[in-house]
Amino acid sequence: MRTLTMPFRIVPSRRGAAFPAAPRPRRGFTIVEAIVAIVMLAAGVLALVSSSAVVLRQMTTGSQNTIASTVASHRLERLRSLNSCAAITSGSAVSRGMNERWTVDNVGGGGGQPSRNVIYDLTYQAGRAQRTQRFITNIPCTLP
Repeated sequence: MRTLTMPFRIVPSRRGAAFPAAPRPRRGFTIVEAIVAIVMLAAGVLALVSSSAVVLRQMTTGSQNTIASTVASHRLERLRSLNSCAAITSGSAVSRGMNERWTVDNVGGGGGQPSRNVIYDLTYQAGRAQRTQRFITNIPCTLP
């Protein structure tokens, strides 16, 4: 009897339990990764929306403050432009939806020149709040 010899050795298959298959590279996202990304994106969008609301409110308030300063400046310039001290009197008015009120007091100026002390209050709506600004000035009267 003859024995048969083989020139090579038999080794176990690489796909057997001893050698698991090499992992293939993954493509795409898992559900958990997608949910985390959506939550982070939603938080960023909410932050932008809330900050834009604050910016809009501040822009509106700033616009109202600018209009109020213009109304006050015009009223005080009108009072300064009056020729005689007797014409500068207390009063009130409504301009551009803003309530104006001014009080005039007689004051003796330096060197015998009379002047008028003016307290000017301006009340207006700025955003959700009602604001009042007070201006105090002295208007010298011209002597004839």
